[in-house]
Amino acid sequence: MLVRKLGKKYPLSFGTAGIFEGEYADPSKWSNLMYVNIRTLYRNYVSSYDAKDYYKINEEEFNQTFMDEVAEFERLVKEVTNNRVKTIFYYPKYTNLKKTLPHLERDQYNPSIFDDVEENLWEDIQSNQKWVPFNIEIIDEDGFEQSFLDVTILTSFVVDLLQSVKFNTLTLLESYTGKLKKRQEWYTKLKLPKRKDTAYKVPFNKFTLQVYGDKSGFFKTTNKQMRDMVTNMAIDDNWLPISTLDRIRASIKKLKGYDIKELLYSYL
Repeated sequence: MLVRKLGKKYPLSFGTAGIFEGEYADPSKWSNLMYVNIRTLYRNYVSSYDAKDYYKINEEEFNQTFMDEVAEFERLVKEVTNNRVKTIFYYPKYTNLKKTLPHLERDQYNPSIFDDVEENLWEDIQSNQKWVPFNIEIIDEDGFEQSFLDVTILTSFVVDLLQSVKFNTLTLLESYTGKLKKRQEWYTKLKLPKRKDTAYKVPFNKFTLQVYGDKSGFFKTTNKQMRDMVTNMAIDDNWLPISTLDRIRASIKKLKGYDIKELLYSYL
């Protein structure tokens, strides 16, 4: 059996176990409804293996162990919250991002050998060729259904957070640390350029995600010149994590040059 890095207390992949036992873990603060991106659990699962052992992995056994882990995850959520929190696993396709985020460039997020392994697994699940001990909602280009509930979301794919308007409140639960982040903290998931002389913050929205990309590496950033220009706007106009797209549009309007303004407008 291949060695995996698991949690100290819970027999889950280290990153996933972090929501139960990480530095900031506090299940009592979770909303009564938790949305869990199953691709994030898969990513954490892949990361629990030593890269030097990847070539030894048997695909069928590998995926079955993952299925068992997801079932155990659901059981543990019920256990640590005394059945208060309901888990909804979802599988986002991310096939039509270009329609709403035309400048977003997707990158591989798994070691390349696992892209096909993961794709085969989801195809088997969707075609009912593989039985799984939990329910999975397939999220298409329309995204989540409208809800007026308070939701905790476990995802490493920050594009999911753009659908926060469909919920009363949406709070991000981070793998590894178990930290909960409200909307005003989501900008920390962006790959922001460092400025030695200035501390600055930006809102998290479709504009900044397309400009900066995300720290997880699933989405690429734009060119450095574009990032620097937007960062300068954020500093000069004192953007805040709660700044709106209208505020960004007003900042763009101040720029000189029709072409660059039209380009930036297309990111909104």
